[in-house]
Amino acid sequence: MDGSVLEAEMKQLKSSCAYYRKKRTVVALLRFLVFISMILSFIGGYQLQTIWYASAVMLLLVFIGLIVYHDTIKKGLFYRECKLEVLQDIKKRKNHEWTDFKEDGSAFVETDDLAAKDLDIFGHASLYQYLCCAATPYGRREFAQWLKQPASNITQWKKRQDAVVELSQNMEFSRAFMTCSKIFAHRSKIQETTMYKIVDASKNMKPQSAACRMIRFLGPTIMLVLFVFAILGTLAWPWLFAWFVIQAALAMLLRKSCDERLTLLSHTQSLMDTYERMFRSIELESFSSQYLRELHDAVFGATLAVKKFSTLIGFANARNNDITYLIGSGFFLMDFQFVSMYEAWKRHYGKQLEAWLRAAGNMEALLSLSMLNLVRDDVCVPTMGENPKLSFTNAVHPLLDERKAVGNTFTLSGGTCVITGSNMSGKTTFLRTIGLNMTLFNAGGFVCAKEWISPMMNIYTSMRVEDNVDQGISTFYAEILRIKTMMQAMEKQEPMLVLIDEIFKGTNSADRIIGAQEAVKRLHQPWVMTFVSTHDFELCMLEDDPMIQACNMHFREYYEDNEIRFDYLLRKGRCQTTNARQLMRMAGIID
Repeated sequence: MDGSVLEAEMKQLKSSCAYYRKKRTVVALLRFLVFISMILSFIGGYQLQTIWYASAVMLLLVFIGLIVYHDTIKKGLFYRECKLEVLQDIKKRKNHEWTDFKEDGSAFVETDDLAAKDLDIFGHASLYQYLCCAATPYGRREFAQWLKQPASNITQWKKRQDAVVELSQNMEFSRAFMTCSKIFAHRSKIQETTMYKIVDASKNMKPQSAACRMIRFLGPTIMLVLFVFAILGTLAWPWLFAWFVIQAALAMLLRKSCDERLTLLSHTQSLMDTYERMFRSIELESFSSQYLRELHDAVFGATLAVKKFSTLIGFANARNNDITYLIGSGFFLMDFQFVSMYEAWKRHYGKQLEAWLRAAGNMEALLSLSMLNLVRDDVCVPTMGENPKLSFTNAVHPLLDERKAVGNTFTLSGGTCVITGSNMSGKTTFLRTIGLNMTLFNAGGFVCAKEWISPMMNIYTSMRVEDNVDQGISTFYAEILRIKTMMQAMEKQEPMLVLIDEIFKGTNSADRIIGAQEAVKRLHQPWVMTFVSTHDFELCMLEDDPMIQACNMHFREYYEDNEIRFDYLLRKGRCQTTNARQLMRMAGIID
């Protein structure tokens, strides 16, 4: 997205927000003046002439209208403020100021998901934090799942990719839906588990007993008959009051059983209002890609159903006010009526609710994948290739500032690539560049490259290897376990991408070289593509081994004004220089 266009839209939205704030203030002041005038009119009618009562009634209607109008202005202002936040978030991503975003995916980190830890897929300053615009529980979880595992097959991958590309081109719909997600994020005051409980409850039918249905009908009916007779003067008002007390007492007695069904709905009305807006935006949009059309069909009828559900929640929330509860229970057995309405809604729509919420979540996940095209210029739509071959042009690390990132071009037709280079020259960053872009590729999204061709591959890494004192595991043994996991996964004969940073760095050089050579030979399979970085030049001799297909690549440094410099460009062959002594000399460790 062009920066000048973004700034122009933000400026326009700021102006619109300022206008709505001013309008809100004026209407609030006018509402106050009308209220004062209404009170004075009632007083005037009481002390002077009855015509003042008519004026007071008119002012009351105006006051109610202003309340509704003020609420409409507030909603309009809130929507524009959230839309402005969406654009500001895009700007922060473009300016590399996104690491303070609240949602970073830490909740989805799993102990055995080593590649996610090594590649910064979740957590602070992660790929998830950079791209995620999902706010609903289903959207955040679905996006996380897509980053964890490749699409199940090429057909699913292609459907996702087509949908992501279409969304990146449909800016109006994308920003509108992202705004809905932003509204959801602001209004979400319930725990994620509560939303899942509501979904589960909507599937479980608990029809009222015959006795409850009879009480629900007879109680208010008797109250209505008594009220009519009291108005006609054929029945004393105390009888009406007595029945009111009986119904209120009955409601109090059975309140606990009703609470089990209705309390769960408390404080979810604003969320359902947001879901209603999401569903409406999907239903009203025309899509061309297959996946988006499927989501469009999946939410058919959801807008009306969720609107009814939101209204029902509003009624249920009225129970929280003791006065409203007492009056409602005494006159028409409020709890009985609400439970009946809730069960009726579940009969019609309950089993569809989860599918609707998942559809909205999938849309958020797709928009998160399309985010890369909004905030960067160095992206492309990758091409599905055949195994084993990985080819990319000017690929960069997705989490680096594109204004500073250096791209590299490389092709590997199976086998192993041994990467050497001096310290800080770019070896590890290059491995993560491949790993993160492959993660995006597997998910069906854009990648940070001018061109990218590869098959879908399961990613295995050995990079941020740590010891474990509690389990008695040293750094070296932890590395061994990582390599063992790769070899076990290799037996499935599924396409694999293996990324190993400074292999076996936790042991002495002699054992490290022997172990690394054997590990690379064991990992050499037609369906495995391996990248190994190392400081041991002896591993470069694998290129001459006729039993395996290996190549050497390297990064290098140069010196300028007695300062060490790096260009971060990948070159053919093994590294010919080292910089460890120079770095120690610069740090004052050696002379």
